[in-house]
Amino acid sequence: MEQFTATLKQDGRYAVIALPFNAKEVFGIAKGTIHVEVTIKDIHFRTKLVSKGSDSQIIIVDKKTQKLLGFQGVDMQVDVKLTCENQKGKEEVPKIEVSGNEMIQGIFERRSVRNFEKKEISEDIVNTILQAGFSAPSAKGKLPFDFIVIDHPNQLYSETIHNVNTKPLENAPKAILICGDLSKEGTKPFLYSSCGAVAQNMLLAIHSLGLGGVWIGVSGIKAFENHLIQFCKLPAKIIPVCIIAFGYHNNQTKKERNWHSSKIHYHKW
Repeated sequence: MEQFTATLKQDGRYAVIALPFNAKEVFGIAKGTIHVEVTIKDIHFRTKLVSKGSDSQIIIVDKKTQKLLGFQGVDMQVDVKLTCENQKGKEEVPKIEVSGNEMIQGIFERRSVRNFEKKEISEDIVNTILQAGFSAPSAKGKLPFDFIVIDHPNQLYSETIHNVNTKPLENAPKAILICGDLSKEGTKPFLYSSCGAVAQNMLLAIHSLGLGGVWIGVSGIKAFENHLIQFCKLPAKIIPVCIIAFGYHNNQTKKERNWHSSKIHYHKW
């Protein structure tokens, strides 16, 4: 953790704090985004550092935090505590109760797979994955979701829409589009939560069956969302939330267990 005093000031549309040190050197991260947890006057928030050149970074302070700090556009001295969330050096995982439990092992070992073999997937396996989705928790038994099984996921591509996250669909033999039903759950955060639980169940089932899969987000990517609505002929009140691309694979890379004590809080923040 780094502690320092700096100036919170207005810089165009943003309120920013310039770091008095080179975060890449201090945190040992030469490339990539630096995610941090910031504390100012007992106010906590998570954000990412914005580079202002090779040797300097800034923190952009959102409007809610500005209000809590009483910032009104005039330079303000603030004491900052800064913790890097992706700093090099992994923490040792504490003792965990596993005892050969296959379900726990599956949760620990599952990883995203984006490249697949050209191998057919049986209907029984697809039905097992769908049953895993139906087995996800659903508030009041509403089941506010529907599934579309896609046999040729590469057909979901559109020449007019570029979305790098959909690349796994190029070679996946199967995909399942998880849709939310607004007529059964009109509150979108609850709807997304239900569909998220379904997606996680499906991914765990895929892993346990010896296949690999990856979650591809749809909601919030408007052009891709509209493309799927038209391609799959979704009726009103049915919205695409995410796609699970899956298939057999030969990726033998083991997933490392990660433990982040900075993300664990007991009783209060």
